Amino acid sequence: MDAPEATAAARNFIAQTSPLGDYAIPAIALARGGRVDRLVQGFLGNTLIEHLPKQFVSVSADLISSDQIIHRRGLVSLAVRASISIPGLIPPVQQGDRLLIDGGLPNNLPADVMCSDQDGQVICVDLSRKFLPSREFGLLPSIIQPPGLFGAW
Repeated sequence: MDAPEATAAARNFIAQTSPLGDYAIPAIALARGGRVDRLVQGFLGNTLIEHLPKQFVSVSADLISSDQIIHRRGLVSLAVRASISIPGLIPPVQQGDRLLIDGGLPNNLPADVMCSDQDGQVICVDLSRKFLPSREFGLLPSIIQPPGLFGAW
């Protein structure tokens, strides 16, 4: 699909299915996840990551061992579903002995995973609220440091 077709398809799926509307008594999560499963499966089917026209990497975490799981092969639907499993909201995905959840919980910006490939440049945007300036800013007065400067601006 091109970008407009993908956007229309996503809007159509979300508008018709209300993926988070299958509420449960929160023993594991607020939603049962069945609608999310059907949405992801319907949108991605049985497509394999290694058959995609462009490189795809997704990161999830094993809830039991707290290991970071990097999805470079296998079902795209499993990788995407695991990476959107936010504990308490959407149930984890079981894969063998693993319970997979969103990889952003232990590693919010997995730039290290993306940079480990030498296939091209990596552009990342971290939208966290806390700003930690890089070492290049050096020893500047606090008002000139980016947080103080932007806050004053």
